[in-house]
Amino acid sequence: MPFSLGIVFSATLAGQIVNRVGYRPQIVLGSLIFISATSLLATMGPEVPYSRVAIFTVMCGLGVGPAMPLFTLAVQNAADVRFIGQVTSASLFFRQIGATVGAALMGSLLGTTLWVAFSSIDMPIEVIDRGIVAEEFISSGGAELPNLVRATYQSIAATEPVAEAALIMVEGERVAEEVAEAVKAAFALATTRIYWLATIMTALGGILAIRIPELPLRTTHDRSVTMPSDLE
Repeated sequence: MPFSLGIVFSATLAGQIVNRVGYRPQIVLGSLIFISATSLLATMGPEVPYSRVAIFTVMCGLGVGPAMPLFTLAVQNAADVRFIGQVTSASLFFRQIGATVGAALMGSLLGTTLWVAFSSIDMPIEVIDRGIVAEEFISSGGAELPNLVRATYQSIAATEPVAEAALIMVEGERVAEEVAEAVKAAFALATTRIYWLATIMTALGGILAIRIPELPLRTTHDRSVTMPSDLE
């Protein structure tokens, strides 16, 4: 929700002021805002408050918003009116390719980081003996892993005298909390790496955006008279 609010606001504002400031400055500024937001998100830990996450996410939306209408406007404005449909579809096609590749890279980074982190979780021998392996719970987020640890200790305690059972239950709760913290730390590490990757990719895109030619907005549907030299 915060991300969507930022996108809607900045995309609407970008369209309203494009006649006055042009599209390239807004695209570059949006890239800088997004880089700042993802850099801040990359510094978050497992205990970060939701309010801070919401603020940084709104900033991400503010940075992404201008790019949504203005990239399309830039290619349409630079093309001859006879080819607007072609350049628009080509623009959307390559943006979809970028989104697909980016999602694949970030998904791979998430999965790899979680696999390594979950593999390093120090599971008690009692849990391992019951065939519970942390890596098997990556797809579900590991949320049920602490409960399985508790259930394992509860089943062990059920076969022991009352005094020993109480100690086993206390130990089981301690181990379950440690596992829960390890799961949180794993996701925090994976999220941090994803945001740093997004920061780097956006920085590269922002550098390329500086090269976008700033042409006067078209005021007629007549054929474009833009010369190749105007695009340099």
